[in-house]
Amino acid sequence: MPLADKIVQMFRRAEPLTRGPVLDAVRRAGFSVENIQESRSDEKWGLILKPNRRLTELFRLDREVLLWCSTYPTFQARDIDDMRFAMQKLGVRLSRSFAILVTRYDADSRSRVEAESTFDTTIVHCSIRDLAIDRGEVPALQQILLKKLYTRDLYDLPNAVTRAADFFGRRRTLDDMTDEIVTGQSQLGVFGLRKIGKTSLTNRVIGAVSQSGRCIVAKVDLQWTTSIDPRPEYTLWSLGEALYASGRIVRGNRDLRLFGQYPTASAVDAAGVSIWEEFAHDMRAVLDSTTRRIFIAIDEIERQLELKDPDGFVRFWRVLRGLDQQYPGRIRILVSGTSPECAEQATLAGADNPLYRYLSVRYLGPLDEQDSRDLLTNLGEPIGLSWTSAALDYAVQQTGGHPALLRMMGSVIHSSLSPREGRTDVTADATTQAARQIVTSNTAVLAQITASLQDQYADEFVMLQMLAEGQVFNFRQLAREYPDELSHLIGYGLLPDGEQSERPSISLLQTYIQTLGDKSRSAAAEPAIVSVGDVIGNYRVVANLKSGGFADVVLAEQVDGQKVAIKVFRSALLSSLEREVEYLQSLRNHPGVVRFIEATKAPSGAPCLVMENLEGATLADRCNATTAPGTEEFLNIAEQLMNALIQMHPDIARAKALADQAELSADELEAWERSRHGIVHRDIKPENVMLTSRGAVLIDFNISVRAADSVVTISATPGYLPPGFNGVAWTPDVDMYQAGVTLAQLAAGTHFDGTNLADLMELAGSRHGAMVRSWLEKLTAPTSRPTANEAARKLYRLTRR
Repeated sequence: MPLADKIVQMFRRAEPLTRGPVLDAVRRAGFSVENIQESRSDEKWGLILKPNRRLTELFRLDREVLLWCSTYPTFQARDIDDMRFAMQKLGVRLSRSFAILVTRYDADSRSRVEAESTFDTTIVHCSIRDLAIDRGEVPALQQILLKKLYTRDLYDLPNAVTRAADFFGRRRTLDDMTDEIVTGQSQLGVFGLRKIGKTSLTNRVIGAVSQSGRCIVAKVDLQWTTSIDPRPEYTLWSLGEALYASGRIVRGNRDLRLFGQYPTASAVDAAGVSIWEEFAHDMRAVLDSTTRRIFIAIDEIERQLELKDPDGFVRFWRVLRGLDQQYPGRIRILVSGTSPECAEQATLAGADNPLYRYLSVRYLGPLDEQDSRDLLTNLGEPIGLSWTSAALDYAVQQTGGHPALLRMMGSVIHSSLSPREGRTDVTADATTQAARQIVTSNTAVLAQITASLQDQYADEFVMLQMLAEGQVFNFRQLAREYPDELSHLIGYGLLPDGEQSERPSISLLQTYIQTLGDKSRSAAAEPAIVSVGDVIGNYRVVANLKSGGFADVVLAEQVDGQKVAIKVFRSALLSSLEREVEYLQSLRNHPGVVRFIEATKAPSGAPCLVMENLEGATLADRCNATTAPGTEEFLNIAEQLMNALIQMHPDIARAKALADQAELSADELEAWERSRHGIVHRDIKPENVMLTSRGAVLIDFNISVRAADSVVTISATPGYLPPGFNGVAWTPDVDMYQAGVTLAQLAAGTHFDGTNLADLMELAGSRHGAMVRSWLEKLTAPTSRPTANEAARKLYRLTRR
């Protein structure tokens, strides 16, 4: 019920110059004030707004909207925190679609801080001055909302779903898996094509199991753990840490010897403790102390097999299976990945495979027709897209219900129908044009889907290719001769009628495979190279930037003129490369890290990584006596580099704060895992730090090593690995040492030859003083190097002296 006019007027009179324009703009736009949220400070306050019928229809609102006003003269990070607190306090009363921030300062001056990047509500920011500018018949606030909300691309979701609002369909699958974990006896394996939604489903299952209150929940993502340290001991230790973080039941156990007792896995090794034995001991201690089940979710299972360490794989799973046998029905396991190979081989390197016939294997296929329609319409409505029935029919037929392709279809249409100031119909013609663009330009998702088949199931891909190219008779003959391969394709949801299928179930995929065949035949007599004029995805190559090593780098541009840099790998698996990029994309908003756009394929079939094109010089160009920076500039560059590493590396404080909570939800468990592991660059050196208009930017992450060879490899740059490095545990500590060597060259004004680190320190001290030298020496110390956070705090004190 709207507040009485008398109350609103009293609120207005307390600060008429600020509150008056806001209240007037709210009223003109069609909102009524339902509640006022006043704080201890007159400089900030909130309004709970109820939309009228037109606004409800325009923005698909089913709840009230928060408007938060801050009258501070400049941006304050706490503005975002205040909004978050207000929304948590008011709970389900408020819409999570968007909230309005009104300030004295302009929206363009607001920093994009981490607090906002984790906020799952769109912030519509405007200044008080903006609210007074009505253009035509549309009120100012309504114009601002249209401009912001209708330009959002809700279809674009590069990472796995964590929020329930982003998850579509598969309700029965979710319920069945949750019931099996909470009350059943089977161990589950869920497999499917890339981008089909396995990780999203796993996240939802974790959330549902956590809410049941009947299980202790832990998740390990092997993409994270094996990238940091590929040893099975590290993964086992990480699993123990996830169990310890899960809640007070585990943390309150006083008999633990491993879980939560060591800050790092290397500390366990240094203490001479056997991770294998102590993990088994702690699992028994936990199981003996509670009647709850332990639910373990392990994602990206194929990473264990790609490491070519069958002995480690067998030992890891023997431990878990042995505990399951000792405590029947008390341990539930969910394994997810692309290929069920881990459960199909009876032996590995001569040893019995513990996962063989241990998992109840399920395939995750595309969404059904109704869920596909719901995804397109429900995400389109809040951004002004109204799908016609004919457009939905065509979109579902072309995508086959593959969720990533559905989102791609929606994203392309959103872009093609922008800008828009009102609701717009999506027609069949618009959908047809979008499909053509996907198979000719936006091919990244299609390339990733086919790559997983080509890399892991080559025979199955040949069968699918036959069907896609119209060789129905040959396909059916192979299907009869190879029933196991046929079952994989059926499980993936690629054959609508099994052996009798006349075409693949995803029309876009069929067209893409046909295109690959055409290009392969036309290029058969030519060397497989990338040349100026070649088209890679949505980009045309315009220049060669760098050749040699693992990859070539080319400059390319879109039709609209946007330029990108594309790294074309000489030897790599796209399926492996794409997994690396998924995690690096989470850093896309940080100014100190190059933005990763997508992984795709060149016409020759070579895997490619598309990145933003940066203009500027590298630090290598400044490591000389003539162009070396002065002290102030050096400290600024060092500070920017440390800030980038803070964003990338584990956030131990946040991980600890989460772990200290009584229980962790599925979202919090995901946040804990990311905070715990972070991302390691692996190859920081002057050539890989660019000085751009936005400051120092880290480029050229050492993906080439990981994508080309899953076995542990050593950086080829002499002298950039810390003393005693074992070539296994790629921890943030390695990055800190490399950053120290890199910055020492910049400070000294000369290059590192692999042996002259002491000379660099002497020169750095001579040019910039003893405190800078001391700071650099700590980064390159043989042991006990600081974290990026610690180094940044010390640097801050140096710059503010």
